[in-house]
Amino acid sequence: TPTYNAGYGSFTSITYGVQSGKYTKVGNMVSINIYIYTSAVTVGTANTAFTMPGLPFTASADSACSLAKLFSWNFGAVTKPINASIGISGTIIYFFNGAYDDTFSSGNYVFGFQGGTADRHFINLTSTYFA
Repeated sequence: TPTYNAGYGSFTSITYGVQSGKYTKVGNMVSINIYIYTSAVTVGTANTAFTMPGLPFTASADSACSLAKLFSWNFGAVTKPINASIGISGTIIYFFNGAYDDTFSSGNYVFGFQGGTADRHFINLTSTYFA
């Protein structure tokens, strides 16, 4: 079940309207499809970035990849399209603007969880990676 995690700090609460994650594994190739929608977010101490942990299999050391398809909606503070990548040798998806950075040190992270109508966030993503 897909969830959001803060890069630093933590969300006080997130109410999910939809959380759907599916995968298919053939040999060492894993295809994923994730659909997630929030209906309410209380930011709490969360700041700077968000991730989506819990991929079904650990990505191999040589299979870091950008996601093939990513559609997002209502990330208020974000003015550029959101990009994402699967971390090397990990099970986490990192969301970012610009160049890939799984340490959040370059400033290319995305943090669009704001109040009001921006409580309602939507992400649908599809990707293939090697385990």
